[in-house]
Formats: sequence, C-alpha cells, structure tokens
Amino acid sequence: MLIIEACKNFLETSVSISKRLHVSDSYAHDVFDRYVKLDHLPLTDVISVDEVHLDMYNPYISYVGKYFPNAVPVVDSFHVIRWIVRIINNYIRQLLKNPAT
Repeated sequence: MLIIEACKNFLETSVSISKRLHVSDSYAHDVFDRYVKLDHLPLTDVISVDEVHLDMYNPYISYVGKYFPNAVPVVDSFHVIRWIVRIINNYIRQLLKNPAT
C-alpha cells in the first residue's frame, strides 16, 4: 500500500516512487493497476479528456489508449529533446569509432 499512498502525491513519478521503495518501475505500475480502477471513472470524465501529457515510457502511452480513448498522448518537450540528443550522440560515437578512410 506504500506505492498507492505515494501515487497520491502528484509531484512524485513512478520512477521516483520505485527507487525510494526499492522496487522495479513495472512492479509499481502493476500495483497501481491492481488497486486503482481507472476504468471505473464516470464515462463523461473519460470522454472529456482531450490530451494527456507524459514522458516517452511505453506503459504511460498505453494507459492513454486504455483509459482515455478520445485523448491524444502528448510527449513533453524535455524528453523529446533528450531522445534527439541521445540519437545524435550515438551517431557521433559511431562515426568516431569507424572513421571513413
């Protein structure tokens, strides 16, 4: 139940909760799914959600389609930029390892 209590704090992320409680992120999600019944939200609340802002973690994206069918998942700019920078850095490392002769 510590995971559920920690999820009530909107400033916490599942990653911070799982690190603090020494469990895997997927376990924290499983516990959340087991005890929090998002599919029991009133239909008017579910339909009225237009977009859900999240990071690029696949389970988060799948939650949007599962629980908010009319919503569009919107990835925050920080994670998009971090993803682009990682791809560019990996490309540069490959070029440095195998320079064209």
